[in-house]
Amino acid sequence: MYLPTEIKKFIGECNIENYSTSKNAETFYIKKEDGYFLKIADKDTLQKEAKKTKILYKYGLSANFEVYISEEKDYLITKKIQGESGISKKYLQDPTKLVKIYATTLRKFHEIKTNEIKENTVEPLIEKAILSPNADGYTYLLKEVNIFSINEAIEEIKRLKNKVKYNVLVHGDYCLPNIILDDWKVSGIIDVGETGVGDRHFDIFWALWSLNYNLKTKKYNDLFLDTYGRDLIDLDVLKLMTLINALL
Repeated sequence: MYLPTEIKKFIGECNIENYSTSKNAETFYIKKEDGYFLKIADKDTLQKEAKKTKILYKYGLSANFEVYISEEKDYLITKKIQGESGISKKYLQDPTKLVKIYATTLRKFHEIKTNEIKENTVEPLIEKAILSPNADGYTYLLKEVNIFSINEAIEEIKRLKNKVKYNVLVHGDYCLPNIILDDWKVSGIIDVGETGVGDRHFDIFWALWSLNYNLKTKKYNDLFLDTYGRDLIDLDVLKLMTLINALL
């Protein structure tokens, strides 16, 4: 495997293990000090993640950025966040406690105030869902909001899209595997490449989707919404986010 000189120098004689779980990037664990992760992906695809990782680290919500190199491919090294993901057996065994932490952490993320991240990551997805709906995506979600065709979904998106507020920092992929807990304390959030300005309901949709998928039940949805704060939740916009993600 080819590695740039600076990456090789950083790794030195330390062992690395393949931790890859995505088709979009290779991930390797570097057994050095308290641990590091090396991510390798197509050129220019990790630049945003490198920048956002560095910014969010200042808020105690991301890994410490170490090295970013872009050659024929992109190479990103971040320090390991101590702990285990939210889908570790230890945490799934106490879903009530986990859900409360999960919701509180998202609320905290949405309350971050920074001018360093200005990219709107949600608005383009709305337009993509309208103009280029993916019939092979998550279209099974349409039935959950009583929509039964792609055309009907598009019309409903058009009707509701003016209710969207681009007023918080959204994670963009907020799911249980992306929060890291160390003895029930959140030590960080990973995979921040899609973080940007958007509507809180985008993250809330994926948070609920992950709960349903990872806990294999919807019984904790109300607890999540109550803990996050129902006063901030518009069910119409949450429906809209369901429709958008169904067509991506």
